Amino acid sequence: MGLGVVVDFRLRNAFSGTVAAVVTASVVAGLGCAKAPPPDGRALFQSACARCHSEDGRGGTPSKPGATPPRDLRNPSWQDAVTDDQLRQHIRTGKAEMPPFADVLSPNQLDAVVAHVRSLRSPVALQAAAPSTAHQGGTP
Repeated sequence: MGLGVVVDFRLRNAFSGTVAAVVTASVVAGLGCAKAPPPDGRALFQSACARCHSEDGRGGTPSKPGATPPRDLRNPSWQDAVTDDQLRQHIRTGKAEMPPFADVLSPNQLDAVVAHVRSLRSPVALQAAAPSTAHQGGTP
């Protein structure tokens, strides 16, 4: 009689586990219909990049004497010179003093960080680069 109770208990637990797995899979599959929100590029930048590049992307002091200082990501000349693919590659593999983030950021997170870096472009530099709407010809 003791053996029958043990076998019965194990079968019930195995069956309960199977049902729980099926129910969990069904719930997860049902939730899969709702699209996950996109990663927050600003939050990812703050946690992964701001330590060196500062919260606003202006760069900072070198990590050690003689090292290259972190780039000012707001610089419009740099923003114009680097493509999104190059920026992704720099973040993924690292460059100079910058460590790689390939094992830290997913492809979607990487895209969000790239978009945030693009948003850091200096508005003052944008205004300076914009064509003037001031009076043309002669003295105003």
